[in-house]
Amino acid sequence: MQRIGCVVGWDLPRSVPAHRVLKIQQDGVLSPINLWASNIASQASQDVLRRHFEAGTFLKQVQRDGKRWRYAVVKHIVIESVPPTAEERVVGYITIDAEQLVSVTEFSIDGSVKTETLPAIQPTVVGVALAAYMRYHFCPPLRQAGGSYFIPQHKSSLLDTIRSVIDTVQGHLTIFYVAGEPVEQASLLQPVAQMFEEMVAQLRETIATLKRSQSLESVAGKVGGLVQEARVYADILNLYSDELRKQLETAEKALYQALEERRQALGGATK
Repeated sequence: MQRIGCVVGWDLPRSVPAHRVLKIQQDGVLSPINLWASNIASQASQDVLRRHFEAGTFLKQVQRDGKRWRYAVVKHIVIESVPPTAEERVVGYITIDAEQLVSVTEFSIDGSVKTETLPAIQPTVVGVALAAYMRYHFCPPLRQAGGSYFIPQHKSSLLDTIRSVIDTVQGHLTIFYVAGEPVEQASLLQPVAQMFEEMVAQLRETIATLKRSQSLESVAGKVGGLVQEARVYADILNLYSDELRKQLETAEKALYQALEERRQALGGATK
């Protein structure tokens, strides 16, 4: 039986040397995914917050310029008065930087200030970037927590990228090849269907919030790409092709209808 793809899984080390993460970004291995995207920077900062600051603190973003994110570490302070009042006090800063990666500034009670650049970070930043990369290439996660994905045979070149990243951070990669047996197709059906369902929902939300008519063409291209990928998966999971194609037809009509409705709504907007 002809191979239809493979399942890849990875385990990341408990911490990753900062220079290794920086190398992944500088080499552009995960392009177009940017390790300094706001969601990745935010998750990395949350990791640092848990490790360096006491419970009860939270983050507020104070700077973002595409290569540098700075978060104030804030704590609620109750002031004894009548009636009692509360204020938010900045007790430190966490900076995610394309040069220094992660630095932490802490303000002590005695007024002293300590700043350090972390030599290693939690693997979250790498895990989130890998997940975004797999999603960009329409490879469905096989478990909710991530770390295990199906790569169809026609995208097998992605294995080289994944292997390069995992080797760089000194993690462990596992690969299982999938021949397309009925039990294998059955196990892939739900993850594939769920991936496209989520992508369709996100595209519909994007369409509904478009502000400019010229943006419609870009989104229409994404709709076309999604439809094409879904058709490929319907061919791969041939035992369920009728079911998947029926879902695809419904989703395709809904998306193009949403595009047309938005196009009409923006008809009078400035282009």
